[in-house]
Amino acid sequence: MKKIWIIIFAIIALAIFLIFDHSLLNLVNTIKFPALSSIFSALLFIEIEPYFEIWLIAAMFFIMKKNKKKITWLIIAMVIASIITLILKNIIARPRPSNLFNEKSNSFPSGHATLLFATLPFIETMNNKTLKTVWIIFTAILAFTRIYSNMHYFSDILTGFVIGYGTSFFIKKWKITK
Repeated sequence: MKKIWIIIFAIIALAIFLIFDHSLLNLVNTIKFPALSSIFSALLFIEIEPYFEIWLIAAMFFIMKKNKKKITWLIIAMVIASIITLILKNIIARPRPSNLFNEKSNSFPSGHATLLFATLPFIETMNNKTLKTVWIIFTAILAFTRIYSNMHYFSDILTGFVIGYGTSFFIKKWKITK
């Protein structure tokens, strides 16, 4: 039951971030460091579509290779979360803060964050605490990279979290625990 509180908290935080999105993005833009910018630029290379989706699914196959059932339901959750994200992107049609990378899609919500956070409910069930911790940190860094590079607002990432994590959480709870 405590996991549902994570989603509720994220929804409340989303409302706050929507109000302060531009201020928060301006704050991030004032604290940029050349070394960090170089690292995040390299990380953006990982996120090039459609390779990002292929890379992410391949990583999940490698990490959860012993549990084909979970991988199948994770992919289903990722597809459902992606459909929800695409529908919202087209309905809301929020432009990106900056379009330096000539992205064709809208900003809200973040599709990358949706897919990244969709993996977490499945990763949380693993016994390997080190791998679990590394994956959670890596997910957070990649999500923040999207904000740091002015491709998304905080609310885009947070909404991606709610959609991705929420979809996987409910599918995992509904299907895998039965």
